[in-house]
Amino acid sequence: MDAACLVAGGVYALIRHSTGCPCFYSCFYRSKLRKQYMIDGNNCTDCMVHCCCEPCALRQEYRELKYRGFDMSLKLTGPQ
Repeated sequence: MDAACLVAGGVYALIRHSTGCPCFYSCFYRSKLRKQYMIDGNNCTDCMVHCCCEPCALRQEYRELKYRGFDMSLKLTGPQ
């Protein structure tokens, strides 16, 4: 894994264990993904989806990246 992935995972784990609300961190990645691929939506709905059902939101993002050609087993470097 690359350093950026490890840092992001570490921050997520730290927030999860210290506050119990990692959704406030992960919703920013949803916004970033949405803006990068010009997907309709807004920051408010990104945060609401993560706060209400984070596992569902993370699965949606995973499927979207997989659909766009990312191989999650290869360091998340981009489409193959």
